[in-house]
Amino acid sequence: MRRGFRVPFSTGSTTALPTDPTRSFDTFTQAADENADPRVRAGIHFRFSTDRGQALGREVGAYLVEHELRPR
Repeated sequence: MRRGFRVPFSTGSTTALPTDPTRSFDTFTQAADENADPRVRAGIHFRFSTDRGQALGREVGAYLVEHELRPR
């Protein structure tokens, strides 16, 4: 089962335009998508590798929430 969590956050970027170096996101998925898409378009990665990397990240996150981030 896939559960989504909305965790809005902002972070600085060394590659954003100098007039707006802070990037803001509503979800981690939104940030991951923004990071993956340009890498595919630039020919640095293939789409299947970014898709699999994001899927693996979701699996790791779900495991951590289920096994390590629960109150004891």
